[in-house]
Amino acid sequence: MTEQTHDQNWHDRRRLGIGGSDAAAIVELSPWKKPIDVFCDKLGLTVPDQLDNDQIRWGRLMEPVVLADWTLRTGRKTLPRRFFTHRKFPWLVGNVDACVEGVEEGAEVKTSMSGEGWGAEGTDEIPIYYLTQCHHYMLVTGWKRWHVIVLIGGSIRKDYVIEKDEMAEQMLFDAESEFWHEHVLKKNPPEVTSYSKEYALWLIGKTQKRAMRTDGPNGDFGVDMVLTDVINAYLLKQKTEEDFNAAKFRAIQVMAANGVDELYSESGKALWRPKKGRLTTNWPAIVEEAKISPEIVAKHTKHGEPSDFFKVTPRLVSQAEYQNGTETNGKENAA
Repeated sequence: MTEQTHDQNWHDRRRLGIGGSDAAAIVELSPWKKPIDVFCDKLGLTVPDQLDNDQIRWGRLMEPVVLADWTLRTGRKTLPRRFFTHRKFPWLVGNVDACVEGVEEGAEVKTSMSGEGWGAEGTDEIPIYYLTQCHHYMLVTGWKRWHVIVLIGGSIRKDYVIEKDEMAEQMLFDAESEFWHEHVLKKNPPEVTSYSKEYALWLIGKTQKRAMRTDGPNGDFGVDMVLTDVINAYLLKQKTEEDFNAAKFRAIQVMAANGVDELYSESGKALWRPKKGRLTTNWPAIVEEAKISPEIVAKHTKHGEPSDFFKVTPRLVSQAEYQNGTETNGKENAA
């Protein structure tokens, strides 16, 4: 059990096991992460900077304030002990916000923009993904109770109490154990149904610069169906965008004719207003005018995150070919 800060070492240590913020994602109860995101994180495919955003950063800054208020109201002191490892299963870990002094109980601080999902104070009626996190911490520590203190909208404070639930912990343990041993350790990704940039970058390492023909006598029917699906989806996307742009233009013409900037009905509304131009700075010109050396520029230059490039090129079909239903070598339209 050690105190941790959110630096590179902290991120590296998180990858050594399944933590509280991973639990809900693994059992597919998280609105922010999927199992594949946890998989990519554990394999080091996620850039640490991606793991933090403004909401997380502000929540972390507010933790000591919220805990100090909880101590004043309840008279119960907390200890800033952070990282726990299960005594028997080292891949089960927990980075807890605080421990309650004198008892085997933990405390978790949350900040929320709204009260949605937060029930009556003093109950365990909290969002399911946070409830899962608390049960994971009790699984790791063996403790019987977890306190959740939430600050809603920056001014409304509510306290909740989560009691130990051995059935819930067993279900979590089974799911997390399978995920760790069958996916992370074996580098075998869980089922993925939607695009993940980190996973795509991992997969692209398995490719070479060569092309594969999917149709014809030496083709692969299954692979050809995948190619056909992505081309059709791309064409449908283009058609949908064209339809939307046409409908949008009709709407703004009607707004202009009626002297209004908003249309609304029971089915929804459409809003049309001017938007200020984006303020940009010509940094190369500043560098040149200020005569800043290339060494200083290089010192403060940061490479962007890697990404993948995917292009679909539907084949254009001639009118005669369309009418005859035959195939010829037509030109390609780059996406």
